[in-house]
Amino acid sequence: IHNSIKNLDLSYNKIGKLSDLSSFKSITSLNLKSNRLRNLPESLGLLISLEKLNLRNNVLSNLPRSLNSISSLKILDLHGNKFSSIDINLNKSLLELELGWNNLRFIPKSLETLSSLEKLGLGGNKLNELPEWLGSYPSLKQLDLYDNKLTKIPESLGFLTSLEKLNLRNNEIENLPSTFENLKSLKILNLSWNNFTSLPEWIGKLSSLEELNLWGNLIEKLPESLGALSSLKILDLNFNKLEDSPSFLKEMERRNGLIIKL
Repeated sequence: IHNSIKNLDLSYNKIGKLSDLSSFKSITSLNLKSNRLRNLPESLGLLISLEKLNLRNNVLSNLPRSLNSISSLKILDLHGNKFSSIDINLNKSLLELELGWNNLRFIPKSLETLSSLEKLGLGGNKLNELPEWLGSYPSLKQLDLYDNKLTKIPESLGFLTSLEKLNLRNNEIENLPSTFENLKSLKILNLSWNNFTSLPEWIGKLSSLEELNLWGNLIEKLPESLGALSSLKILDLNFNKLEDSPSFLKEMERRNGLIIKL
């Protein structure tokens, strides 16, 4: 019967240790979310058909080296564990990697080779800087960096030309590099709870932008170029220092059906 199982869901148990997994070679999805796992057996690498592995909310701090041999693996969720680094080279087949709410003080160099990544979650860690190579993912569509300790963003992030969603909420960022004007695919940009006092003129070049969240900054004035964002549907300016609402915002409300939160 083991050979016929495709999806195995063992989530929300009190599993502290996994036994040999080698008899589950047909599994494509393994859900071990919300258990008490501290480590994983090397036999995990024998799950040669595995595409999705959910290890969210355990107490893991390392991964078995055999995990690298699963060339079918597309989605790996390590959210809410105890990782301070990733010491093994993960397989380049990965499309989604979730590392939110761990103990990362830096982004592990081992992630640099994951050239197929479309979604990368690094929110809720202790990151205070980002490596330049983070801008080298040609297919990356979603990048989560919320709830860290970032003060600046590298220019290379402006080369993520496939990026559609960027979440930088709750950091200590004061400005963005001008290379960001190249993010023509960007639809959702969350800059809430940072230290912005103004927005750059190039913000008007983000032609695909649909949602811009600036809640909880120190913004006193908005650039006229904001009026060029014809796709913008939501603009959240709550808890800033704007003295008045510029006339071009009223025009955008009329023209785009823009929802403005002040």
